[in-house]
Amino acid sequence: MSRMSLVAAAKRVGVPTTIYARGKTWAKSNEGLRIDLLERCYGNGLGVQTAKTMTELDARIVRAVDCCKGEHGWLLSTAQHALMNANNDRFEANRIAALKRPRPEEIARLRKSAVQWYEVARIAQNMHSIEVGMRDGKESDYKESLINGTE
Repeated sequence: MSRMSLVAAAKRVGVPTTIYARGKTWAKSNEGLRIDLLERCYGNGLGVQTAKTMTELDARIVRAVDCCKGEHGWLLSTAQHALMNANNDRFEANRIAALKRPRPEEIARLRKSAVQWYEVARIAQNMHSIEVGMRDGKESDYKESLINGTE
C-alpha cells in the first residue's frame, strides 16, 4: 500500500495523519498510520499483528477500513464495531487492574461488558455469513453441512 493510499484510508475513518509536537507538525510514518488505522477499526490493545508480507497487512487494513465504513454490509460493520468496543473495554479493565489501587467492581463491570460485546460480534458475524450464503445460493443449513462434511 502506498503512502497516498494509507493517508486516504486514514482520512476515511478520521485518523490524524500528522503529529503536533514541540511547536512543529510532523507527518506520521507509515507504520504509525498502520497502527492507528488498526486501533481505530478494532480497538486498543491489539498487541503485535503478524503478517507474512506487508501486502497482506495492508489488505487487512483496507478490509478493516471498508468494514468500518459499511462497504461490506451492515452486519459486518456492526460486528466490527462490537469487536472494537469489546477490545476497548478489555484494554481499560487491564489498565485499571494494573493500578496501585484497582477497583474490582469497575474491572468486573468492564470485563462483563467486553464478554457481551464479543457475543454481539459473534452473532453479527454469524448472521453475515448466513446472509452471504443465502445471497449466493449456497447451503445455509450448517448442521446438515456438518453431517455431510460439505461447506
